Amino acid sequence: GGPLVEGSLGLLEQGVAVVTLLSEAAATVELKCVEVVGDIAANISEYGLSSGCVVNYTPGAAACVQLAEQIAPVLNKAGERVEDDDGPRADATAERLAKLKPVFDKQGGIITPGNASRFTDGAGALVIASREAAAKRGLKPLAVVRDYLLGGVDSLEDEMLFGPAMTIPQLLGRNGLDFSDIGVWELHEAFASQVLINRDCMADPDFVRARHGEGLPSGEIPLEKLNAWGGSLSLGNPFAATGVRLLMTAGQRMVAEGARYAVVSTCAGGGLGAALLLENPQSSN
Repeated sequence: GGPLVEGSLGLLEQGVAVVTLLSEAAATVELKCVEVVGDIAANISEYGLSSGCVVNYTPGAAACVQLAEQIAPVLNKAGERVEDDDGPRADATAERLAKLKPVFDKQGGIITPGNASRFTDGAGALVIASREAAAKRGLKPLAVVRDYLLGGVDSLEDEMLFGPAMTIPQLLGRNGLDFSDIGVWELHEAFASQVLINRDCMADPDFVRARHGEGLPSGEIPLEKLNAWGGSLSLGNPFAATGVRLLMTAGQRMVAEGARYAVVSTCAGGGLGAALLLENPQSSN
């Protein structure tokens, strides 16, 4: 695979599909199944999630020191230099998040403004190149793309947000890896409940066997290795840039933490899922 290399704007993402979304007063409608995405996330409480475990998962302040180098400063209309995102809340605590009211299912729901990612403005770029091209231009690889996998769910109504669980076991299996071999995990956080359900599904051997067949790995993603520098819940979700941020953060974390492998995964509109296997260039051949 080719390496991702750092540049003045970060990294450039390859092969991103455009999904048309309709915004209606804080509701995003998934046009392919004509449902509000938040309602779909709320429905997966049927899988046994409680509001307590969702609140306990939801990250607070992002690790802004590590993420600062990802930001290219810009000038606003007033001519002021902007160097920091204004979305992350350093004052977010589990206690404060627990007081927020459910939004979609207002009676017994678990989706609140605190555990759902918000739309933010952003743009990102990364460069994908061969080792030879990177070396010729004096660019230092941030990560090597070893493999990637695109997949989909069986039911848009019941599983639209299950993209990681539908792709990661196959990606690991065909590369001879287990969950324990991955040192860095970066999963897009549409909702806290969505991340936790995908994590539970991949830890269930029966689920993996039923959806992917025999011989593929199942395992629990350690929470301390998952989105350790903050994810879409704490940083926001700019549709045009979230994939770039996930990939760049995974590469930076591999270097900082001395990990050999990272997995980046997302769910997407239409029940799609994507997973990428990255390798630390200092470990790869």
